[in-house]
Amino acid sequence: MLRMTPRSQKILASGASVVAARVVTVLCSFVAMPMCLSYLGLQSFGLWATITSIVAVMAFADLGIGNGVLNMLSTALGRDDAESIRRITATAFTLLSALGAVSFAVFLVLHSFVRWDEVLGAAGVVPSATVAAAVLILAVTIALNLPTTLFQRMQFALQLGHLNGMAQAGGGVLALTFIYMVSKTTWGLPGMVAATLAAPLISTWLSAAWMFVRSPDIRPVAADFSAKEVWPILTSGGQFLILGTVFSLCQTSDSLVIANVLGAGAVANFAVHQKYVSPIVFVGGMALTPLWAAYGEALARGDIAWIKQAFRRSLLSL
Repeated sequence: MLRMTPRSQKILASGASVVAARVVTVLCSFVAMPMCLSYLGLQSFGLWATITSIVAVMAFADLGIGNGVLNMLSTALGRDDAESIRRITATAFTLLSALGAVSFAVFLVLHSFVRWDEVLGAAGVVPSATVAAAVLILAVTIALNLPTTLFQRMQFALQLGHLNGMAQAGGGVLALTFIYMVSKTTWGLPGMVAATLAAPLISTWLSAAWMFVRSPDIRPVAADFSAKEVWPILTSGGQFLILGTVFSLCQTSDSLVIANVLGAGAVANFAVHQKYVSPIVFVGGMALTPLWAAYGEALARGDIAWIKQAFRRSLLSL
């Protein structure tokens, strides 16, 4: 039986919070979807589902830096190397912020030349200006979301995964609240996209702020940036970039394919059914996510016996 060490207790707390958060977000989405469908209509609803799904497709946009940092931070934690933790977080935050700024600048250059309604299979169905406004909101969200990749991975790496669970649950509730508020306005598709995408972003930034207030020593500070950490972070991240890109394209590109082949309206039927099936796929994996960082920390401490014991227990739980 797995010993209830402090490490094990943190894993259980993180896993339970992440699963609970997933339940909350799924329930909120079940309530929000008919609200969105009624407000937007079939065609715009399908476009909304397509645009909001792109955030998941862009999970690899951080070049794998988030996952690479998770490995590096868990190892540094196992060595009780507080200085390395500060250098890694400050360097990664700088890289991700710069990446977000550059990607948004490139988008702005292309934005006026691309017919987004045609790209998303909504030409002649939804006004071009409306689609362009919704895509602009998406681009802003992706740029601001890149640094939050670091915050989420820091929470798991430092075995504070319960904060991530709280952020996800809060984002789900906040999104439902925002969607309800927008449904009482005439803001249309852009307003609904903003309501959906802004909520988890706000929740994650608030969760990070709380983490840094409680542990100011791990807060990214410009003075801790280290050029020596850039290459290790990019190298480690590159390996995860390949894995993440393949996984994201396989798992979350369905809406884009359907929109281009069958049109935006066809995405609506798919999105509704997908929402009901997706929890079965994700809950098990999310419950085991905290083990990743714990393994790295235990390995750095040489606690091989605990790793073997925890691995056997995790297999039995599947």
